[in-house]
Amino acid sequence: MRKGKKISLAIVAFLVLGVGLALSVRAQAGSGPYCTDTPKYCQKKIAQVPIPWQFWAIDLETGELIDRIRISPTWLDPGPGLPPGLGPVFVRRQFAIVPGAGNSVPLEQLVWDFVLNPPPELRWVMVDRDPVEVVEGEDLELRIPVDGSGTDEVGAVLVAYEVLLDPTGEAVAHFINEAILETRSDLAIVEVLVNFDIHNDTGQEVTNFELDFLGLDFDCDDVLWALGFVAPTGEAWGANEQNPLIVRPIVVGGVSGTEVKWIQPERPLAHCEWLHGGLSFSLVFDSTLDATVQGYWTIIVPCPVPVLIDIKPGSFPNSINPGKKGVIPVAILSTDTFDATQVDADTVRFGPDGATKVHKKAHLEDVDGDGDTDMVLHFRTQETGIAKGDTEAELTGETFDGTSFEGVDSVRTVGGKKG
Repeated sequence: MRKGKKISLAIVAFLVLGVGLALSVRAQAGSGPYCTDTPKYCQKKIAQVPIPWQFWAIDLETGELIDRIRISPTWLDPGPGLPPGLGPVFVRRQFAIVPGAGNSVPLEQLVWDFVLNPPPELRWVMVDRDPVEVVEGEDLELRIPVDGSGTDEVGAVLVAYEVLLDPTGEAVAHFINEAILETRSDLAIVEVLVNFDIHNDTGQEVTNFELDFLGLDFDCDDVLWALGFVAPTGEAWGANEQNPLIVRPIVVGGVSGTEVKWIQPERPLAHCEWLHGGLSFSLVFDSTLDATVQGYWTIIVPCPVPVLIDIKPGSFPNSINPGKKGVIPVAILSTDTFDATQVDADTVRFGPDGATKVHKKAHLEDVDGDGDTDMVLHFRTQETGIAKGDTEAELTGETFDGTSFEGVDSVRTVGGKKG
């Protein structure tokens, strides 16, 4: 069970300052974003972004909305190819209540200036005077009474927080989250809105921003609205007709999830610029799920060259017992258009977890008997991430001249270990 730190806010009446709040009644549902599950470009992750993501829950017994913030374990252990995150992540939270059933703040208005300069009828209440660390495996919990408190009916709840890597430093990201409520019958969350500002501190231009929702499966139909622009200039940056939001399934370390990506190749985001992104969901990020979210800056790269590989050469089916120690041989085959002897074996990764080769040197031999030289590498089974039920495994790498390649072959898993 996930441990949690929690704060309970028992007094809420003074937060609602009247019913004259100049906010919109909902009118976005059904509009839909520009969204696709088929990317036009190939991308490469170059840096992690700290994403303490907010999950919601309702306590019907107490009439409280529960806000839980958690950090992904991939922040400190991102897997092969990326350096770990830059130490602890801190947040400084505040919240506000939108009074009046049916009232909410539209997605495009949930910018950080709305926190700094709110309308006079809305008051932000500081939760953390000093930044609080978000610890992996522990939810940072906040309870906000929204029902049975003696106040006017609540239309929505806003929770905003700064993200810092140094509790005495400047924010590297801002989040504003909104839970739109149904309070006239049973208390329920009917829609979730997320807005964020992310600072590009990579030292280079980036063309894409990616969120990996691990343990959460959804598609374009679940995204009611999306936006992206450069802050504060307002220039379009992804989630538009020319470059639609990318929403597609992924598997990372044997865990299924969903990749959401903003991309704008015509207008790279420079070092020290800010990206503002927003999403409106018909689904609720239920805090009882064992799910996390991690962010990445990515760049457009040439798409990998497809190559032929042979897992466990000389055998078929390619049976693998994920729970058994040992190594798996994989051959990269030379063809008329690809020379396997030019593969930089140090760049090769195999399986969902990106296992690296066991032996110091690659083995060069004619595996398939066609007269040319192929390359054989060995990988420790339990480092590959291949799990029971998997039907294929992928190998990726680069040649000495920097050309990326990828190949896939079938597998049949045996034994009793589940992924």
